[in-house]
Amino acid sequence: MDWAKSKVVLIIAFLVTNVFLGYNLYANSSRDIPKSFEGSDYREYVDSLLQKKDVVLDAKLPEKLPRLGPVTIKYEFVDSEIFKELLTGKNADLDVVNGKKLLIVVKDEHIGYDDQAAKDYSEEFIKKYSLDKGNMMLKHVKKDGNAIEVTYSSRYGEYFLEKSYMKFYFYPNGDVRIERLWMDAVDGNFQRKEVITPLEAVVKLYAQLDEGSIIEDVRLGYYFNLGEDMKIRNTKTAKAFPAWRITLSDGTEKYVSALDL
Repeated sequence: MDWAKSKVVLIIAFLVTNVFLGYNLYANSSRDIPKSFEGSDYREYVDSLLQKKDVVLDAKLPEKLPRLGPVTIKYEFVDSEIFKELLTGKNADLDVVNGKKLLIVVKDEHIGYDDQAAKDYSEEFIKKYSLDKGNMMLKHVKKDGNAIEVTYSSRYGEYFLEKSYMKFYFYPNGDVRIERLWMDAVDGNFQRKEVITPLEAVVKLYAQLDEGSIIEDVRLGYYFNLGEDMKIRNTKTAKAFPAWRITLSDGTEKYVSALDL
């Protein structure tokens, strides 16, 4: 056999060997990752991944996976006139930031310093000043430093709408601090897509999870956050997008896009 033909044979053999080795390497590296993001195989894969960082998934995962799209939201403008009685009848201060963020401090309310009393006061305040437009949901009642925090968020249908909130902070001396930055969904007429699974969302968040983290809640909703208050002034409408909210045992909330863009 002449040298030219030998080189051709050797090159072909080399290429075939590389293809074979490359396939085996790919097959071995992807063998542990299920092709489907649902089912027991994928759950086992996620559990094994979390175990590497001692992360505990202690949350009931939603089984319903709807088709969702973005929604148009607009900020509520604060009408401070409705609180005139509050300002004249009690020792209270009111401030409005950029026309949209309400800040109230009511002093010496003399209510019970416990979760139920704080929740009752919040509900009564909301009802008295007609602040629930039918899209308000209680998010949590929890301790925040030396204050009891009662937080409500807006909702669109059955889904939360973040960061739209009304917060009440109750202090041992009887003071109450109230914050409200409210958004309403005004248009949901956009193309809808199937959302990613909650397990996919956990995997996408994996790199941000500290060792020993405990995931207590995984919930689907909409998310929009400007970040800095200075930007609120120039924002009239915006889009909120479907997102998974993953809540850790220390109260930390992480958001993962629910659309595989």
